[in-house]
Amino acid sequence: MSVDNEGAAQDLASGAGEPSAPGATSVPGVTSVPGPSAGARRLIAGVVAVIGFTIWTIHGVRQWQTLWTPSWDLGIFTQAVKAYAHLQPPVVPIKGPGYLLLGDHFSPLLVVLAPLYRVWPSAFALLVAQAALLAWSAAVLTGDAVRALGRVNGAVVGAAYLLSFGVIQAVAFQFHEVALAVPLLALALVHARRRQWGACVAWALPLVLVKEDLGLTVAALGVVLWVMRAPRRYAVALGAGGIGAFVLVLWVLIPWANTRGWAYGGLLDVEALRSQPWRVVTGLVDAPEKRLTLALLLGAGGVVAVRSPLVLAAVPTLLWRFWSGHSSYWSFIFHYDLVLMPVMTAALIDGVHRLRGIRAGSRWGRLTAGGSWLARLAPAVALVVAVGFLPQTALAAWATPQFWAPSPRAEAAAQVLALIPDGVVVETDTGLLNYLVDRTTVTYVGVPGNPVPDVLLLDRAAGWGSDPGSAAAYAEGQHPGVHYVDIADVGGYRLAQRMP
Repeated sequence: MSVDNEGAAQDLASGAGEPSAPGATSVPGVTSVPGPSAGARRLIAGVVAVIGFTIWTIHGVRQWQTLWTPSWDLGIFTQAVKAYAHLQPPVVPIKGPGYLLLGDHFSPLLVVLAPLYRVWPSAFALLVAQAALLAWSAAVLTGDAVRALGRVNGAVVGAAYLLSFGVIQAVAFQFHEVALAVPLLALALVHARRRQWGACVAWALPLVLVKEDLGLTVAALGVVLWVMRAPRRYAVALGAGGIGAFVLVLWVLIPWANTRGWAYGGLLDVEALRSQPWRVVTGLVDAPEKRLTLALLLGAGGVVAVRSPLVLAAVPTLLWRFWSGHSSYWSFIFHYDLVLMPVMTAALIDGVHRLRGIRAGSRWGRLTAGGSWLARLAPAVALVVAVGFLPQTALAAWATPQFWAPSPRAEAAAQVLALIPDGVVVETDTGLLNYLVDRTTVTYVGVPGNPVPDVLLLDRAAGWGSDPGSAAAYAEGQHPGVHYVDIADVGGYRLAQRMP
């Protein structure tokens, strides 16, 4: 029976689940059983969220203190949020002169972080914001798991989510815009599982403002609602809205914002797929990295996630990643699995719940003893996979003395940063980029058309290019006719200042 219970949105947003009677979700073919009280759900969900926020924030703090900057992305997003905080368009000098970030990845929802940055103008604020967004999603998913599966299994599912490879690697690679999608996805999926269709649509539609490809994820959620026999108006709203937003963003808004050409236009090798159509299927499993990622996702879903239609929401992300010719998209190493974690966790909850309702006399019921043993094992499988894979994730660094030790370069970095005045134009690499974006205009070394910088900072440990020997010589080579003088060479940092 289709039920439209939109009033539960507020309670679900806090991770508490449905505020109505303590029976389990009404799903066709699934027998309702008594569940924990709302107070117990809130308590367990809150504890899991606090633990997750603490772990992810500690990791960010140690990265910040040890000067670990894995990419330029945190600096890029900080410049965009900084612009929003000052009521300006999100121009990102790191990407190039006048570069409008909306023409890179379409992420206008970053504006919600502007108030935080206004009161806390630091790139580190975005790391804390990401931890909070992930904690919110953990509360939502854990609360629903406790309600559907009971206290112990619900807590196990929450722990598996906290320690999942996709979440950990996203934290390790610092802030990305997809962090905004995670609580939205969690809320949309949980509402779909609870058959609260209007609330599902309301939480899903803002995903199109997070990143351009998520319009396809919204459309996939429309397919999910169709399969779950939701009222057709809800399924059509998500399907049409997602596809419409995807087309509008990719063919109208991004070209308008980026007249230089979209950097990801060649992401998919369309010609190869057209000339070799079998690669549409074989391209999903033709590399060890892809097979490992799929295996890890199956494990994160406790295997039973494939029993749930919710898992269809993962299809668009997997397709664009695995059909791409860029091998970095195939691997678990980076942040690309983050948006899949709430999908697999919600599908795990739904899969277990559905298995509990299998009729013992059916063929599947006879094979699985009524689904009882799969239902009992699935949450534990997800946790075992998460814990077992921890040594391969960034969290393994916690077991090394170096992770907790003071950075041997911290004093040198502080000396160099103290020599750079506020408000100047700094051309630099990834080394100390994140520590300068809040108080200077940062550009990236080697980007064509960069303005003449007031200071140029190079970090030999950042791994950028070849050793130029002298920051001043490099600066003069990049900006002919302008004279620079070296003013610092300490701890691997080389700083040159522009002379009048």
